[in-house]
Amino acid sequence: MFTFTTWVVAISIMAASTPTFANMPRYIVSPSTSSTDFLEGTDIVLNCQVTDYNDFDLFWMVNIADDIFAIGPFSNINPKVYPRYAIIGDSGAGVYNLRVSTAVSGDSGNYTCELINSKGDPVLSETVEVIIYSPQPPVNDAPSCRSALQLQATEGDTAAVSCTSTRGKPPASLRWRQGNRIIRGNYTSYEDPVPNEDYNAINRHEWVLTHNDDGATYECIETHTALEQSRKCTIGPFHVTHKPVVTVRPNAYEVDITQSQNITFRCSSKANPDIAEPFKWSFNGTEITMDEDGFSVSNDSLRSRLTIYGVTDQYIGMRVYCIAKNSIGTTNFSATFVKTNLKKPIKNSDTLMMIIGIIIAVALVSVVFAVVGMHFATGASCDCGYTTAKQQKRKKRQQMLATNSDRPRDDLGLDLDQFEGGSNQRTQGDIRMAPMPAQTGPNNYDLGQSQPSPQPVPEANRETYDNPTYINNERPNGTAETQIQESPDPKGEVSEDKDGTSHGMKMARKKKREATTKQKSVAVPGDYPERLPDNHEDWVM
Repeated sequence: MFTFTTWVVAISIMAASTPTFANMPRYIVSPSTSSTDFLEGTDIVLNCQVTDYNDFDLFWMVNIADDIFAIGPFSNINPKVYPRYAIIGDSGAGVYNLRVSTAVSGDSGNYTCELINSKGDPVLSETVEVIIYSPQPPVNDAPSCRSALQLQATEGDTAAVSCTSTRGKPPASLRWRQGNRIIRGNYTSYEDPVPNEDYNAINRHEWVLTHNDDGATYECIETHTALEQSRKCTIGPFHVTHKPVVTVRPNAYEVDITQSQNITFRCSSKANPDIAEPFKWSFNGTEITMDEDGFSVSNDSLRSRLTIYGVTDQYIGMRVYCIAKNSIGTTNFSATFVKTNLKKPIKNSDTLMMIIGIIIAVALVSVVFAVVGMHFATGASCDCGYTTAKQQKRKKRQQMLATNSDRPRDDLGLDLDQFEGGSNQRTQGDIRMAPMPAQTGPNNYDLGQSQPSPQPVPEANRETYDNPTYINNERPNGTAETQIQESPDPKGEVSEDKDGTSHGMKMARKKKREATTKQKSVAVPGDYPERLPDNHEDWVM
């Protein structure tokens, strides 16, 4: 016999081994909430969201006319075979919606959202039937237009019109139009025809009639994917009776305060029915008669004209009224005399001259800027006082080069005049130049063999310098070489320029050129050559 304790233990074990309802998976959004009829060529989505699904797998089972297959879990297990099918949503939130892209009629069938346990048994399952249909145009030849109000109405009445379309699949689109104005109205559509009415699309429009609706026609336009062009039905024209609508032109007349003038006002009216008596005019609260002095009135059935003579600035602020009346009512419209905003002429000649001067100055500045702009556009430089130090230095160097371009230079292109009066040279006579005799022997200078001695120069033709003596030797290979024979320098060194050429060498070249010029003028046969060799390296000091 079981004791109470034994029963308590047994019940506890059974409770622990039996899942509670709270832990069982269930639908949050079931497939039955989805639409079941879809238009061919569109994308369809079937809803399915579950909770407490961690220990289960979710699949969509598709049973259509030509095939039976599964999509899932949360992916298409056969993407190559069924590429238009996919599960979309959020697996973390349990959203497993099925999407079918570009549905065709063959996609019609049963779709089941199913939760399966580890043994392969369905735990949760719900099926919906999906129908994919081709577009079907409305069966009617044109939409049907109806009006709840007689076309003969009075301003202020409420008009109500409706437009229906029958058995379109999907329902047809309906909208109202009055002239060039599109009216959306109140559109409603149904998947299935309304019982006892046979339509599945309707557009209703209600509004209060005004004088603008007199003679107006309203059209209902029907469009559908299965129709090549739109179709329409019409209501109207409406006949709306209303009191006169009066207009006065001009409605504000500017008075010239400098002189009196004659002013004419024109009044027109639109009324249904037409006005029953001639237009009336009033000025400053007093009605104007046809033969009153200072006024002229002319009338016909549609318009009237009023002319006021001798208007001055005393009329400013006064009003003129045009009054029209028919069987529906009376209407008036007013016009006002206002002050002319005349611009005073410029009488001060100084002010006029100042304005002219400003105009001329602006024109001149514009011309200057245009010229400067063209100058820079052509790539030219401008010395406008804003040149940099580098530009100033370049300009100074160009000026120096232009100045020195006409100065005499030796065969090496050296400026001879800049060595005039060198500080470290002393001359004791004229320089005598003699050509270097031709050297004979093998062309082996570059092989390290001894160098031929230079041709001595007559003592009488030598000149003593504090700088080194330069002797030009010819190498065995025919090239020239200049050797330097050191002469004692008072300071124990030879001055050189930055480029490595000694000042003495430059002075020697200058003296050579002077000696050559002198030899041409007092040449002694056999003493000096008629001209120096073209190669300066053949010279010997």
